[in-house]
Amino acid sequence: MGWRTIVIQQHAKVSVLSHNLIIQTNKDVNHVSIKDVQILVIDSLQVVLTAAAICELTQCNAKIIFTGHRHEPVCETTSISSYNRTIEAIETQINWYQDDMKKQLAWTKIVTAKIQTQQKLLKQKNLPYEFIDHELDELTVNDGSNREAVVAKKYFKLLFGADFTRDDLSHTNAALNYGYSLLVSCLNLSIVKQGFLTQLGVHHCNQENPYNLSYDLIEPFRPIVDNWVASKKFYEFTPDIKYGLIRLLDAKVEYNHKNYTLRTALDYHARQCMQFLTADRKIEIEVNFTSEVSNNAFNDYV
Repeated sequence: MGWRTIVIQQHAKVSVLSHNLIIQTNKDVNHVSIKDVQILVIDSLQVVLTAAAICELTQCNAKIIFTGHRHEPVCETTSISSYNRTIEAIETQINWYQDDMKKQLAWTKIVTAKIQTQQKLLKQKNLPYEFIDHELDELTVNDGSNREAVVAKKYFKLLFGADFTRDDLSHTNAALNYGYSLLVSCLNLSIVKQGFLTQLGVHHCNQENPYNLSYDLIEPFRPIVDNWVASKKFYEFTPDIKYGLIRLLDAKVEYNHKNYTLRTALDYHARQCMQFLTADRKIEIEVNFTSEVSNNAFNDYV
């Protein structure tokens, strides 16, 4: 599995030669081994990407993310034939997808972990957090009383100000959405690599969303992005902000009492959740913040 994240933000041609990506810009030519690439972000509408490059990256389970005019992700590549995807894996997934109680238990674990992580972030920033104890006490199976939404309404206003809402077109929301989309892409990779379908979720069930399951599993990790965005002061959604969010994938987080890079923690999280759903394995979800960035994080910025 690759580990590099490459971002292209200028006029360029991306092709492939001898299992290497050839990235040709107006100034120079870069060579990158395809097997090292986990995510390729095409953040310019002036990039030419050859079919050979798309095919070879996809065959190596790398994601290609394309952004639009507002430089927010609009689509990504998905392999139609995971080498791990078998009839048995899909049948197993369909079985738990039809088991409402199992899905409800999984969602309860996920929402509880998300709210607990939000509480830790508020406490870390010396903001009011005690009110969340009451909301956790009121949380029922499948979050029937919608404690997640109640907490989120107060949480975002505490982090970003009383006038902040998640549905406006602010630079803060653009940064949050960009960061979340990167986490979803990592989860998509992990889910498909295990042979499962991203369309069948435990809570999200939008028929037009091909990544329902990933949008379920992301929840406990959203505060990692929230923390990064809240700690920065910026007035425009600049390339530096996007690059910082991409580098966040190589920041250290604590997941279930062990330290991982964020991208690795997401992979373990997806595996653990799928084992719970498919094999009744015990599930534990605990996310804590650290500030260390891996020395092995070599991300490329073009």
